[in-house]
Amino acid sequence: MGLAPYLSLILLSYIQQKIKSEEILNGYTKREIIYELKKLKMIQHKNGLNILTELAKRAREIFKAFNIKLPREKT
Repeated sequence: MGLAPYLSLILLSYIQQKIKSEEILNGYTKREIIYELKKLKMIQHKNGLNILTELAKRAREIFKAFNIKLPREKT
């Protein structure tokens, strides 16, 4: 078994734990959380400015539940 499957299991276990412990994630499945996060896109301009595409409400809820700070634009 390689490293990637092992890390995937750890990540999925962590997501499942958060679903159980965070009320804001009530009703979400692991698959729905991963699907929402897969939609995120970061655009990098030639001048080095990074812009995160608009976050849906569900993505913002997931960020909040996992204590992830929203990325800021770099200048």
